[in-house]
This record gives sequence, C-alpha cells and structure tokens, in this order.
Amino acid sequence: TKSNTMWRGAIFGVIALAFSFFWNGWNLSVLPEELSRNHTTVYTLDDASYLRPFDELYQFGTIGKTAFKSHLNSVRPPGYGLFYYFHLLLFGEFALKMLTVTQVLLYGFSIWAFFELAKFYMKSERLASISTAIFVLIPWSIGFHYYTLSEGITPALLLIGWYLLISNSNGKTGEWKFYLGIACLSFLLLTRPVS
Repeated sequence: TKSNTMWRGAIFGVIALAFSFFWNGWNLSVLPEELSRNHTTVYTLDDASYLRPFDELYQFGTIGKTAFKSHLNSVRPPGYGLFYYFHLLLFGEFALKMLTVTQVLLYGFSIWAFFELAKFYMKSERLASISTAIFVLIPWSIGFHYYTLSEGITPALLLIGWYLLISNSNGKTGEWKFYLGIACLSFLLLTRPVS
C-alpha cells in the first residue's frame, strides 16, 4: 500500500540520519584539534570565503573590516554563506553546531526523496529499496555533513527539489510542493551553480 511504501522511505531516512550522525561524530572525535573548530565542524580552506564574510556581516553589519579582506572578494556563489548566515541569526554562537544538524536533517529528508524518486522512475519498490540502501551506505553521501562546504547541502537541495516537482506532476497535491521545489532548485543555483 502507499502508506507502507511511505514508511519504507521514512525508515531509510531515519537509518541515514543515524548513520550520518555516527559517522560524522566519530570523524570529529578522532580528528586532531587543529583540523576542527572545537570538535563542532571540520576546518576547510573554503571557510575564508564561505563563512568569514557572513561572520563579519553578523558582527559588524558590513563586509571587509578584517585582515581577511582578500578572501572576501572571492567568486563563490552566495548560497552557502547565506545558509550559514541564517544559522548565525537564529542560533548565534551555536550556529556552526546547528548548521551541522541542519545539514544532517536535510540529508535524511533527501534520502526519503531519493527513495520516492527511485520508485517513481524504476516502477519497482524493490529496486528503489536496493538503490536507496546503496546510496545510504556509500561514504561520500554522508561524508560532508560536518564540513562547512556547499557539498553539505547540494545533494539534498537537488533531491528534495526534484522530488517536490515530480510529486506535484499530477497537479493533485497542491501548488505548495511545486513552489517549494522551485525554491529548493533556485537556492541550489545560488549555492552551487554547476550542479
């Protein structure tokens, strides 16, 4: 039945959440202190262009006041920085921790969307289950959730946006799915335009 199928996708999403929290938590626990920010996120060289401009905007109300000015004029698209800034506004000093939580939650929902998309295109719940299980267990699908990189949200934005558009293809589920799908895919273009 449709209800059982929906539960199967949700179960995959919950397993993916648990796997991601475990994998990324373990990764942070064994990572040397100098490679992480207080064991909250993994430090990357991209932080200077993704995070610093929005840290400055949050602290000073403008961009370009620190010695990192050369990094602020990067060619990075603004989507991930805005995603981080939104977390700064909501959670203040806990922004980075909540950013990782949000990225993992988006991943869990994207796994459910992946299952639904696979079922839609393969016309087989069994094949959709197998492909989703493989996707959940592939390390690269969970490896970026504790990093401050656009890779942490790009797959989720793509899968969720695509699912929302496909799920509204019959026109019976309401326009909100269509508009939310367009919003996800539009934000994806602001985050990683080559996706």
